[in-house]
Amino acid sequence: MPSEIAKADSALRAQVVDGCRILASEDMSDYIWGHVSVRASREGAFWLKGAQMGLEEVTIDDLILVDLDGNVLEGSRERHLEWPIHAEAYRARPDVRSVVHSHAFASVAFGATGLPLASLGHEAVRWIPPDVPRFTETSDLIDSPALGRSMAEVIGSAGGALLLHHGMVVVGPDVPTACIQAIFLEQACRLQLTMLSLGVPFIEATAEDAIIRHEKLARPSMYPKLWEYLVRRESNAEPREQTPRGQGRPLALRR
Repeated sequence: MPSEIAKADSALRAQVVDGCRILASEDMSDYIWGHVSVRASREGAFWLKGAQMGLEEVTIDDLILVDLDGNVLEGSRERHLEWPIHAEAYRARPDVRSVVHSHAFASVAFGATGLPLASLGHEAVRWIPPDVPRFTETSDLIDSPALGRSMAEVIGSAGGALLLHHGMVVVGPDVPTACIQAIFLEQACRLQLTMLSLGVPFIEATAEDAIIRHEKLARPSMYPKLWEYLVRRESNAEPREQTPRGQGRPLALRR
């Protein structure tokens, strides 16, 4: 039987499941790696996707309750090695209520270029200006509290960071915002990589134009209806098998 905290957090836990499946539908899976979490109603704890399963197959029973020191308080699944990504983000930022870590193909590739994110589409200006922070201390797993704290320091007050050869971490005030922002960051990286592959200069928006678009588009008020659509789309989707990273969608940006 679900515990009292599991019952109290049932809506939050359901959002994590929806978030995992939506990210998988956006080709942001990496087999059994990558995870989504939400801050629990219990002080100093969060619900985390269990390890050793793909984002697309997560159910509400596959979530585990973890405290900020990494102790599993509830749930039968194993804990991801990179639990410090979540714990230290929550410890550093009381405003953060959800964390996404993804090895999304384009974010891994673009993060390795060291180039600033360009304001090529509406997806990028939901992130910039300023540029997306980069965590470059290591390309290894963030599997210790010390590395988690370093990552959190790099993120600072931003909405996330690109990790060297390791994808992205995105934080948000709720699961929908964190997942949607992660999707937009991956799309922005994909679009810029596509443009770079053409080998020709591209016209970038002026700084003033980017700021105007950022103020219009990076509004949380716009996300609830988008989230409802993504949940509807996922609930109506046919069962699918995971495809190799980067091969599930064309390079051209799908709008």
